[in-house]
Amino acid sequence: MVELYHFWSSVCSVRCRMALEEKGVKWTSRYIDLFKFDQMKPEYLALNPDGVVPTLVHNGKPICESTIINEYIDAAFEGPKLIPDDPLKAARMREFIRKCETSFDAIVKLTLVKYLLPKLRNRWGDEELVKQAQRRPTRSVESRA
Repeated sequence: MVELYHFWSSVCSVRCRMALEEKGVKWTSRYIDLFKFDQMKPEYLALNPDGVVPTLVHNGKPICESTIINEYIDAAFEGPKLIPDDPLKAARMREFIRKCETSFDAIVKLTLVKYLLPKLRNRWGDEELVKQAQRRPTRSVESRA
């Protein structure tokens, strides 16, 4: 059983959905509505203590962080390889992913500021947003069994 907890517009969620589709993995969508603060619900925080999307759950075990999820998908399931066999091509792929993770952070923040935040402000107001932000976990669990 494969479940992906995701938000439709999350760039990181899109990356994982693409990897699952590329590998031909049958999966169940578990939509996390960031506009309703689903990521702060105790049942989701039990899977992902950071309260972010995506989270992949395979056979009851959660895997967090999109790059790690995609590496797991590549290793755990049949289908076309996502990581090239050629060491140089694999290195170039990892360089690209690293740039996405470090430089892409600006795009993620821009998406938050220009897309998510205005919708959240319109729906909830600043006072409620501050209250919800205070619920956000500040540390993740060091290890998961």
